[in-house]
Amino acid sequence: MSRLSNLTAIVLRKRDFMESDLILTVLDSEGHRREVIVKGAGSQKSRRRRHLERMNLIKGSLYKGKTHFYLQDVQCQSSYTSIKDDLDMIMQASVLLELADRSIMAEDPHPEIFKLMLATLEEMNKKNLEVPTLDMSLVQLAHNLGFLPNFKECSQCHNEVLDDTLHWDRQNGTLHCKNCGNGNTPLPLKYRKAMEFFRQHHVSSASQLKLQKEEATELRSLVFDLFQSHLQSPLKTLSLN
Repeated sequence: MSRLSNLTAIVLRKRDFMESDLILTVLDSEGHRREVIVKGAGSQKSRRRRHLERMNLIKGSLYKGKTHFYLQDVQCQSSYTSIKDDLDMIMQASVLLELADRSIMAEDPHPEIFKLMLATLEEMNKKNLEVPTLDMSLVQLAHNLGFLPNFKECSQCHNEVLDDTLHWDRQNGTLHCKNCGNGNTPLPLKYRKAMEFFRQHHVSSASQLKLQKEEATELRSLVFDLFQSHLQSPLKTLSLN
């Protein structure tokens, strides 16, 4: 094996491999989604196993073999214990991890998404359930992946619309003015402004947006629509909510 580099990464997914190994799907600091093998870490007696839980921020040495990448000298930098102590927070973080796993192509690195996810997990670890941190992060994830619509205009004719007459196409994740076809869900201007706020600001600013409970519910539904329209199958984590 040849040593490639030091690796800092977030664990998106893990599974057992062979008798005592683990395969991790990770997003590294350079924005690559990688699959790496950690030899011996699948054993229940392995001290490294607890370092490799899903969601953990880890560091290690990356090696390349003939057919696989291998990770050695693994250490956990953060396990986000406050998130893992709360079932609702676990489910929210799981949505983020699954979307990153399914949306980022191995050959198309996104270092900005690693930074976004790291900041999101740090904010969520503060355990403020009333702050729409997940929603803000997912809007920026959609923006970085290139399919967030412009909430100021019609997706078809691109005319700017500053009232409540734009309609939301849940199936396609697009907006339409009354001239380009309606019959979909009317999207009030206040929600469009909230989505633009989510896109433009750092996730640590999420608490600045004050939302009523029903508004927060509607916005989350809108955010999930963005991804459901671009995935071939429903999110597993949403089916558990």
